Amino acid sequence: ARAGRADSALTTMARATEVCNWPGCTSYYEVRQAWLRAVTGDEVGARELLARYEGWREHPDWPEWLPVLAATHAELGDLDRAFRLLDRAYELRSTELHELKVEPWFDPLREDPRFGELLQRTGLE
Repeated sequence: ARAGRADSALTTMARATEVCNWPGCTSYYEVRQAWLRAVTGDEVGARELLARYEGWREHPDWPEWLPVLAATHAELGDLDRAFRLLDRAYELRSTELHELKVEPWFDPLREDPRFGELLQRTGLE
């Protein structure tokens, strides 16, 4: 999506959602679609998916969604919300934080001092 092939990225993500057959697959890809929609400028679509999945705090995959939800908020310009979600992901020991230092979807957060602090807390600095 960041390479200018947003349509291809959205098509691929939609297809992955269709063919995946393990429990939780739809939610896994839809949470990531929220980020893709934000990157492609579909703020309404991104916010609709955010609203759907941010309310699932009791879902077993909730901690794993938090970094992706945070990246989506960052892409939409809400850095404070993004860092609150990342802090919660840290508290819940989300395994998705292992990508924090290298994953491009965290690029909008890198210049913020809170990002460096989070890297230190996670030991990824």
